[in-house]
Amino acid sequence: MAKQLMIKPEKCLGCRTCELVCSFGHNGTFSPRQANVSVMAYEEAAICIPVMCMQCESPSCMEVCPVGAISRNELGATIINQEKCIGCKMCMNACPLGNIGFNPETKQVHKCDLCGGEPKCAKFYFKGKS
Repeated sequence: MAKQLMIKPEKCLGCRTCELVCSFGHNGTFSPRQANVSVMAYEEAAICIPVMCMQCESPSCMEVCPVGAISRNELGATIINQEKCIGCKMCMNACPLGNIGFNPETKQVHKCDLCGGEPKCAKFYFKGKS
C-alpha cells in the first residue's frame, strides 16, 4: 500500500506556499505551474483545496502509458520516469482527478512523487490553534 498525503481543506488558507515549495524542490524555481500540487479556490464556498496525486491503488495513468514511464517506487508511490516520458499526455487524460501536469518547456508530464517519502509541501502547513 502506497503512502498518500491526507488533505484537510479546513486547514488550507489559500496561501499557495505548498505550490512554491514543491516547484522549488523539484525544479529550483518558484513557479506554481511547475508544482506537483495545485490549490483550487472555491470563492462561493470560501474554501481552498490543495489537489495532488492520490497515489491510486490501481493507477489508470500507469495502465495507459504507452512507454511504461509510470511505475511504483520502493515506497509504493506512483512516479514518472522522465527519461522514458514522451509527453503524449495520455496519463493526464486517464487521471480521474486531473492531478497530472504538463511542463511546456520540457514537453513532459509531472505529478506528486511524495518527495521520496518526505513531502516538502506538508512541512509548510499552517500550525495555528484549532
